[in-house]
Amino acid sequence: MMKVSYKWVKQFIENFDEDIEKVVEKLNETGLESTYEKFGNYIPNLTTVKILSIEKHPEKDNLLVCKATDAKKEYQVITAAKNVKEGDIVVLAKEGAVINGREIKPVKFGSLTSEGMFLSFEELGIDIPSEGLFILGKDAPIGVDASKLLDLGEDYIIEVEITPNRGDALSVRGLAREIAAIFGKKRIEKLPVVSILKERLPEINIETDRLNRYRGIIIEDVKVEVSPLDIQLKLIKSGQKPINNIVDITNFILLQEGQPLHAFDLDKLEGKIHIRQAVEGEKIIALDGNEYTLNENDIVIADDKKAVAIAGIIGGDNTKVDENTKNILLEAANFDPSSVRKTAKRLGISTDSSYRFERGVDIENLPNAQDKALELILSTAEGKAVGEKDVYINIYKPKKV
Repeated sequence: MMKVSYKWVKQFIENFDEDIEKVVEKLNETGLESTYEKFGNYIPNLTTVKILSIEKHPEKDNLLVCKATDAKKEYQVITAAKNVKEGDIVVLAKEGAVINGREIKPVKFGSLTSEGMFLSFEELGIDIPSEGLFILGKDAPIGVDASKLLDLGEDYIIEVEITPNRGDALSVRGLAREIAAIFGKKRIEKLPVVSILKERLPEINIETDRLNRYRGIIIEDVKVEVSPLDIQLKLIKSGQKPINNIVDITNFILLQEGQPLHAFDLDKLEGKIHIRQAVEGEKIIALDGNEYTLNENDIVIADDKKAVAIAGIIGGDNTKVDENTKNILLEAANFDPSSVRKTAKRLGISTDSSYRFERGVDIENLPNAQDKALELILSTAEGKAVGEKDVYINIYKPKKV
């Protein structure tokens, strides 16, 4: 199953503005089982504000007193959220806004008054679990109608059930290609423009026959922070929680291009990269926090000392990108679909990556998709690409019809 924003799909089709109901009806007629729903609901009296200062509440240990501005007025807001810092841009529910059936009014906490409420995903009516406030990207404007900025009630989410033979439709581009063909429209294609130096080539060893292609790019001096609002919003509409700009870009490209990617913290890797069969009984703690016991039929990405990912399924916690990451290895690969399917089923894991690899990923689009991710990383996280290696083993041969 895939969920994507209708606005995002339309960005890949020339002069296209068909009614969503008709689009979904045609998709169902051509074999892609689809439904749609409105994205959220418009909430009046929401604005975007920038946090100017944060202090501990003098009488309430678990509360913070924030000063925030919408560029016209300064607000005092008291919050229990722990993920907010000076300079962040957040959504403020002003007096009169109705959140979860409760009207926002000035509220006293001890001797201080809160003039509104900062909002999380849930409080905005977005079905994504969160442990704190929704932090908008630093590119987000302040003092604007937050409901309009976030498209609440103004976009539609298309949900598509993908059969095993239609891996080509498991992306925004793929869905746009299908819709453009149905309605006789031209597609829009944008090619990435990137520069990769040859200063530090990744060392990659292929030790399995269940890999078709593996391309690694080393990117140095990245700045890990909150993603731009556009990227966050597209992920949110697809039901994904934003994490940081590097991880978000890999997920963004997976959704847009259908090509799974993974970013390793390069400084946590020890030695070379090995794509190999797992050792019987080998264990790995994955990004979901669970420990998995592998067998010799599973494929892993490993360094000289340890497994760092279950190939095609999920990365390892031991090399994840976090706020301290400076250098990354950006991976794009194409694995044997049946091998990924068997491992995912045995371990009881289903991820966006495994879902795509099981159904077949376009091996020829791999460098294009990865370069689009690189282009976004260089523009949003700074850094420079210093080396690249592409190991293309099972070269795709088009069939003549």
